[in-house]
Amino acid sequence: MAKKEKVDEQIDRDASVDEGQIADDETEEPKEHKVTREELEHLAMEKAKAEGQKIIDAMKKVQYQALRSDCYADMDTEIEMVVDGDSVGCIIEGRGGIGKTFRTWNACKELNTAILNSFVTPQGFFIFLYKHKDDDIILVDDCAGFMNSDKIQAFLKQAFEDKHSDRNIMYVTPKPIKDPETGDYVPYAFTLHARIIIITNQLNRKSPHVQAILTRITPVEVNVPRKELLKLMHQIAEQNYEDITLDERREVLNWLETKSDESNSENLNIRTLFKWYGYKINSRRHNKGDFWKMKCLNMLKKENAEIIVQAILEDKDLASLSEDDRIVAFIEKTGKSRATYFRAKKRLIKGGFKMPKFDEVQNGAEKVSEETKA
Repeated sequence: MAKKEKVDEQIDRDASVDEGQIADDETEEPKEHKVTREELEHLAMEKAKAEGQKIIDAMKKVQYQALRSDCYADMDTEIEMVVDGDSVGCIIEGRGGIGKTFRTWNACKELNTAILNSFVTPQGFFIFLYKHKDDDIILVDDCAGFMNSDKIQAFLKQAFEDKHSDRNIMYVTPKPIKDPETGDYVPYAFTLHARIIIITNQLNRKSPHVQAILTRITPVEVNVPRKELLKLMHQIAEQNYEDITLDERREVLNWLETKSDESNSENLNIRTLFKWYGYKINSRRHNKGDFWKMKCLNMLKKENAEIIVQAILEDKDLASLSEDDRIVAFIEKTGKSRATYFRAKKRLIKGGFKMPKFDEVQNGAEKVSEETKA
């Protein structure tokens, strides 16, 4: 009996110690983490992409290879050469929502293809190349700031060497490189066998490093004028789409065609069509009549990048923020990239827009960054 009492006392003491430790842990001040600009931009891009995932899933169902247009001819040829192994890579350039990504994916889907999108650091890209060095294709799709990194540019120069040469990728760092997913160390040099396709909205052709990359492969710029884009949309409207009839799809497209013109054609793309489908379905499902038309018109207005940038620059509540904070606000509103922000801002200033004279702006928006001047 005495032995049992001692055991009970020991259990009570252990419990009291654990409770004290828990109390101390709960009262301990958490360490403050300072969020970096890159993390903010990454979170904003991830939020925008998550909200558009349903649109992306719908776009995947489109038979892009069945779409006929001379605008895709050069792009298709370069992609075919990479797929067939006749070229080590290519760069596809063109504005968003014209079918670059999904047309490329359809051409590569039968091969062992690794896809990289959203955001990646130079070291992260080096690790990704190593892990997929023996795949058939590495597809880099619209990674934020990807082509502006000098380290990534150096890797691409090595990756785009002639197919008859050894494409050795090297990254010498003071500390060994470790894969954060597996914990394994990555060698500082390896031979790359995979071909690379890069899809981007715009290249900085003034950069000598970008020019050095472009001498190694053939870049393709995809331009789809409004008239041609509408022809493509008519082809898409004839394809089956869940929860919306052929007549409804045609009605939506005809409405889009009449309400868009050259002044807002920058915002007219394949994604626009699928978003309008969603509004049409919602209005029918909830007995809202033609409410979808108002939503579609508002969306066209809101998606104009220059209008959004101008509103951000003229907002007194945002006047005291840094340029980087305004870029994050732009990405959250539009889902578009940092580069789109600067292009829109440059067009505004070129068109005669005067920066507001708020006192707080003097240290922020009135300082046009080097990217804007470029």
